[in-house]
Amino acid sequence: TCSSCDLYFVENRGQWESNILLKSDFGSGAIFFENDRVTISLCDAAQKNKAIGHGMSAILKTDADYLVNYHAYQMIFENSNAQKTIQPDDQLNEYFNYFLGRNKSAWKGGCHAYRKVIYRSLYEGIDAEYYSEGNGLKYDMYVQPGADPAQIAIRYDGIDNIHVDSKGNLVLKTSLGDIIEQHPYTYQTINGEKREVKCKFVLDEENNTVHFKPENYDERYVLVIDPRLVFATYSGSTTDNFGYTATYDKFGNGFAAGSAFGQGYPTTLGAYQVSYKGGPTVVFSNGGTYPNTDMGITKYDSTGTNRLFSTFLGGYGSDLPHSLIVDKDDQLYVLGTTASANFPVTNQAYDTVFHGGPNAGPLDGIAVAYYSGSDIVISKFSADGKQLLASTFLGDSANDGLNYNNPFASLSPALTRHNYADEVRGEIDFAPDGNIVIASTTRSKNYPKTDSLSTASPNGDADACLSKLTPNLDSLIWSVKFGGSGDDAAYSVAFGLDSSIYVVGGTASTDFPVPGLGLQKTYGGGLTDGWIYHINSDANVVYSSSLEGFNAYDQIYFVETNRKGEVFVLGQADNSQSNYIQNATYNKPNGGQFITKFKTDLSGWIWSTSFGRGTGVSDISPTAFLVDLCNSIYVSGWGSPSVNAEAGWPSNVHGTSGLDVTPGCYQSTTDNNDFYLMIMRDDASGLQYATYIGGINEVDHVDGGTSRFDKKGVVYQ
Repeated sequence: TCSSCDLYFVENRGQWESNILLKSDFGSGAIFFENDRVTISLCDAAQKNKAIGHGMSAILKTDADYLVNYHAYQMIFENSNAQKTIQPDDQLNEYFNYFLGRNKSAWKGGCHAYRKVIYRSLYEGIDAEYYSEGNGLKYDMYVQPGADPAQIAIRYDGIDNIHVDSKGNLVLKTSLGDIIEQHPYTYQTINGEKREVKCKFVLDEENNTVHFKPENYDERYVLVIDPRLVFATYSGSTTDNFGYTATYDKFGNGFAAGSAFGQGYPTTLGAYQVSYKGGPTVVFSNGGTYPNTDMGITKYDSTGTNRLFSTFLGGYGSDLPHSLIVDKDDQLYVLGTTASANFPVTNQAYDTVFHGGPNAGPLDGIAVAYYSGSDIVISKFSADGKQLLASTFLGDSANDGLNYNNPFASLSPALTRHNYADEVRGEIDFAPDGNIVIASTTRSKNYPKTDSLSTASPNGDADACLSKLTPNLDSLIWSVKFGGSGDDAAYSVAFGLDSSIYVVGGTASTDFPVPGLGLQKTYGGGLTDGWIYHINSDANVVYSSSLEGFNAYDQIYFVETNRKGEVFVLGQADNSQSNYIQNATYNKPNGGQFITKFKTDLSGWIWSTSFGRGTGVSDISPTAFLVDLCNSIYVSGWGSPSVNAEAGWPSNVHGTSGLDVTPGCYQSTTDNNDFYLMIMRDDASGLQYATYIGGINEVDHVDGGTSRFDKKGVVYQ
């Protein structure tokens, strides 16, 4: 349903078809305002939720699981005044940007949003005003003194049947259900007093045209005719995006990015069916097609109460954000993946050509497919978000940027994919010299590289990759990849005091190379091991490296260094027993997560601890990690058996029940499907704070990517 906080109207500055003046999206529908009509496009909310992944099983078998039914209709103002003007009113603080496709002339920034749309002089002496109220779309007709309300004639095209019910409501029957225009509340304000006027719909059934018939009103005063549209059968999804990644700027403003499922202008009225959005239609062997998405990015003020800007970024294929970061000039950088050959890249970019790869999808629980394969993309926005300053592809002929395990395609399993949405891990960060470093995963044998690390043997299906680019994204300074005969992935980077680089990830390769110094030089057994590399700033020397794993499942998801250059990692483990407990007073034997403080040369642990329920399985999917200026250690993540079940994992894995919380915390109870925030003392001697964050009987989670703590310990997620 529409609500006053959700429904707003965005001006068209060239990002949509020229007949559209303003557009409003509201969850399972979109409204297009045109010169002589309003076009309303609605979809089946249950089908939409199923198509975009939530609430569906890990294996889907029929085309019906992926198709979404729509119905579009129009309210046409018959014989309206050719001299009328359409103007938006009550401008919001934020604005919207649309960087879609390769045609730069169609990139539009600074598109304002409004709370109202007014048709001035729609008919002689009659204005119309559209806005939202409660659970519906309101439109008021203002009939000026002496004007004739009989001029109003609204013809409905694309409706299966139309009638006035016994309560005087206008009922519009569509292929998806009924839309109700409630009996028009009509009134006049006379001498400061609101007086109700009897009024009813009059229907010309021959051509589906509606008139209004007020009775016994005073023609000396303004008459207000006030119906409301209620899309009763369409309530369901109240947003059009899933949250992936977040970051902050120096003012404490927050940035959030996710997948946006936009709704385009309908080409035909009445019922129609799509495989969700844009791009080529690809049908997989199981008979299904899958949705495409754009990236949706929003900047909030430091209080979280105002949106400063929102922007779309993408092409006609699937586009997802993985990691965000803001530079010293408050310019936003986005690391993501794309299946769009027309993804918006700038002319001077390092690589303006989409390389793609084999069909990658559907990606299990997140139900997004990369029909044309995937490339890594990196994009840079101006501080106000109105300009796309730089944007580049990075990759080669196989799939880049995705850490997937796909039961539907002929691709080897990626054992490194352990949590729901691990497919879209990776990180972007700034090197001390101001250049950009990204950590990710590649399947391309010829992934762009300047030098190969001398001991690396990238011969598996997936390898870890690490690349450094100039801030304008016009040059590749260096790029390397490394791995063994199995699947490998890189997730996170940090920097030493000498500008050297620490990078971490996971491996299923029993022959994963571990050159130089290091604590663990042989594979620990089981599904996967975590790993950490310490390399020089030119990425051609490995100072030290170590595996981190035992006999089950282990991975390292984050690495952090403190102001002394000391190295900390956060990972997951199953069946950990007491393997990760050393010199740590606070610990949980058989905990599903671990934190380790390494010596800077990786030759040993200063201390290590495991935490969680102690049941021998991982509890939370880590999303953010920090060692602050006072060396307190911050962890954030989420757990949910039901969400992870969508990704094909046992329901007893990844739940928040039984995790430690501290007295007086924000939320001491959990429904087993919540976020978890923990702060540990710098010597692992105890917890400073721990809490749950989440709703009751709600499945709280992120849909991929990573989030960040600032150095003050504030998490943006």
